[in-house]
Amino acid sequence: MMIIPERIEVHLRSTMGQEEVRNARSVIESMLPGGKLARNVAILIGGTLIAQGLAVVTAPVLSRLYSPADYGVFNLFSSIGLII
Repeated sequence: MMIIPERIEVHLRSTMGQEEVRNARSVIESMLPGGKLARNVAILIGGTLIAQGLAVVTAPVLSRLYSPADYGVFNLFSSIGLII
């Protein structure tokens, strides 16, 4: 069963050797629970945590780049885009 999306695996192959890719895949798969539902929930939670983490990390950078009014407009459009 392939857990790592193909585009990520291609990137890993370009930066790491075949054995390292297999090791990385086995480490990721060993951290996931065994059942299908639990595995899918863990993947969904992991992706959500990564997305929220990126938002927290990029917020200070974006607040420095934009004025308060522009940052508010950016956040408004971002929240509308997330709902859609």
